[in-house]
Amino acid sequence: MNKILRFSLMAILAIVGFGNAMAQGVTIDFDNDYATLFPDLPGVSTNESHDGDFTATMTSAAVSGYTVTVSPKAEGVNNPNRIWSSAPRLRMYSGTLIVQGPSIKKIEFTSSANKFDVTPDVGTLDGKVWTGEADAVTFTVNKNTQLNQIVINGDGGATVTEGQTAETAITVTRALEIINALDGGATTNETYYVKGIVTDIDKITSSSAGFKFADNASSSDKLTTYSTKGLGNKTITNTDFVKANDNVVVFGQLMKYEKDGTMTPEIKNGYVYSVNGKTEDDTPNPEDAITNGKEADSPMTAAQALEYINGFSDGFTTTNKYYVEGTVAEVTEINVENGNATFKMGGLTVFRVKGLENKNIADANYLKANDQVVVYAKLQKYGSGESATPELSSGYIYKLNGKTKEEGDDPGTYTPVGDGSKANPYTAQDILHMATPESSSVVEGQEPVWLKGFIVGALNSAGTAFAEEVASNIAIAETASETEAKNTVPVQLPTGTMRAGLNVVDNPENKGKDVIVCGYLLKYMSRAGLKNLTAYILNGEEVSAGINGVTVDQQKNGATYNLKGQRVNQSYKGLIIKNGTKTIQK
Repeated sequence: MNKILRFSLMAILAIVGFGNAMAQGVTIDFDNDYATLFPDLPGVSTNESHDGDFTATMTSAAVSGYTVTVSPKAEGVNNPNRIWSSAPRLRMYSGTLIVQGPSIKKIEFTSSANKFDVTPDVGTLDGKVWTGEADAVTFTVNKNTQLNQIVINGDGGATVTEGQTAETAITVTRALEIINALDGGATTNETYYVKGIVTDIDKITSSSAGFKFADNASSSDKLTTYSTKGLGNKTITNTDFVKANDNVVVFGQLMKYEKDGTMTPEIKNGYVYSVNGKTEDDTPNPEDAITNGKEADSPMTAAQALEYINGFSDGFTTTNKYYVEGTVAEVTEINVENGNATFKMGGLTVFRVKGLENKNIADANYLKANDQVVVYAKLQKYGSGESATPELSSGYIYKLNGKTKEEGDDPGTYTPVGDGSKANPYTAQDILHMATPESSSVVEGQEPVWLKGFIVGALNSAGTAFAEEVASNIAIAETASETEAKNTVPVQLPTGTMRAGLNVVDNPENKGKDVIVCGYLLKYMSRAGLKNLTAYILNGEEVSAGINGVTVDQQKNGATYNLKGQRVNQSYKGLIIKNGTKTIQK
């Protein structure tokens, strides 16, 4: 059976004219309910994260008779289909969006970005409104399409079941009955609104709220929240937003969690819908009070950062990063293996930051007491109570004793040899002199670049040393004799044609050869590197990631590949590419 992802659809009544018929409207709100719509996604996608990418087809559970299916991106398309970090959250660039359910008559799309280009397989699409009659409508995404929500009208879902709206929220007692009927470790397909009174606060941070609630303050029958977001399904900015004896409505899936013979009834993958009747947190976001440190040339002092952090509630972390200047009081640790440093700066702990230019720290004596630094990082109040620690984290040292670069502070001392085109590729030295890109994933409008150099091996995951048995990357250097990992450009090899032809584990003869590769200049191994390769030129032959670009030379050894460019063995059944020719392997 295919795994069915469960999500919540809020049912609302809508009067829609189809003759004299009355139809039920079901709203799928990607902006506000994305976490419960797709609970198996580890998070959202950003310029630095792929957590919200659809890497496989995801189908919702049936709610009010309807399901929604999102496919991954089509082969050859750069941008993945994903849940983005800001509205409109559902962003698709290719593939299909399937809406399925009984007698669908109308589908209304909302896109505040006005990016919408899809083609239905049945019915009529007029602007952002589809009409017709079908039990399934497949929308092919032609190009950048961004959706806030869709509203489906049809014959399904006339009955709203218990707990499916805030107004019909079930009691904790009823939630426990549903949970007790589950198998051990099981989770409900449906999501529920559950009402009760908070009895115990376990832990509340900016990432999640953990507490117990019951039908009354003295009841021993309690439901535990797990991985629960704040009001409005948003990040928690005030960790005191819910307290003991508050009346709450919590939304999520019900789970019978079992470990070491103990069962804990939980509500998970959801958010706090209301606290004492309030559905929005009107407490000011403490980050709004930060007025300085936003620019490199006007950093805040360590004392100012400490004052801001002391005003945070326990566990709060800023969304943005800030520039903070000060003097190193004590070096706690320099971890060369992981390439980071932890030190004290005034009353602040600077926790596991990278070095200049956001690069890994390779020198155990990189920092010492009394060094003058500017750190670019997030401000956070880590922990709770008397053990709470004011910290700077998730950042790097922007300036060290007046220098912003490892090899001097004059960005004009190096002139690139290449321009990144196929006719004039960047050299390894060109890339090494570039600042580390902010993004580790392709952003809209970004174009691939070409890089030439010599393959000198593969790198470990940190990019700090060569690794003999790694096939997922290659290190490209200015010369074939380079022996220092830090003097190489890391190039990620995606599974398929690119990895099969370039990696030095399966192709040890590639070591020392000159190569030209085409990919996206991104943050990789904490420095400038290439990812998402689209082509390479080796031994005078050009090979493309797309199956049409695979050259005969790359497969003279008789290796076989499927249509995705993935190497397969003799047991594979279906259409294959062998010696540059398509054939069916039975």
